Amino acid sequence: MLESCECGSSQSNPSRHLTPFSLSRAPLLPNSTLLPYHTSLRRDITTRRAVASTELLRRAYKYLARNTTLPAKTRHQAQLGLNALPPNTRPTRVVERCIATGRGRGVITEFGLCRYAFRKKALANELQGVQKGSW
Repeated sequence: MLESCECGSSQSNPSRHLTPFSLSRAPLLPNSTLLPYHTSLRRDITTRRAVASTELLRRAYKYLARNTTLPAKTRHQAQLGLNALPPNTRPTRVVERCIATGRGRGVITEFGLCRYAFRKKALANELQGVQKGSW
């Protein structure tokens, strides 16, 4: 029932379906390159993969649950299906983390680095297009 559902919103706004979870940088990191103390990064990668795997199903359930033209029973069943999905598949569970240190706060999203790792790499000229400010 849900696989054949087409909401038609991709025709009006194709970038709506390109989310940070489906185009995430985290799955590019293989688990073998992570050190044993990077538990938070491993958890982040697992959560991002779970969110990406259920993203289409979650969108279909949401569309059905919020479509006011459908009968109330169908909408209620869609809401129950949405609530039945595991908690780690919710997009709000994904936390931006530094890919160098695993820190969860002070992360510069454009580079995926925390402020300290960003500063170290910027001063070492390891970030393309970044230079120390002078005015």
